[in-house]
Amino acid sequence: MQLMPATAARLGVRNVFDVRQNVEGGVRHLRYLVDLYGVDNVMWGSDFPHPDGVWPDSREVIQHERGHLPADVRRKVVCENAGRFYGFIR
Repeated sequence: MQLMPATAARLGVRNVFDVRQNVEGGVRHLRYLVDLYGVDNVMWGSDFPHPDGVWPDSREVIQHERGHLPADVRRKVVCENAGRFYGFIR
């Protein structure tokens, strides 16, 4: 996850280039977004095919960065919400 400078500062991330700080800040930010907007309104994207995308390691990244979420919430955030938004899931 790439945090914007103001978001990083609010989350206590001092060095956005430190992977551990960035991931931990991203986890806190995701919790905030789910609480703010509700689990049905948050989506995760891998940003493929950009150089900073996580494919082909998407499953490992999802487990590492989103593993703290309950399975039903994680499924909605990484799959079902986008599928519903784009009309792939009814």
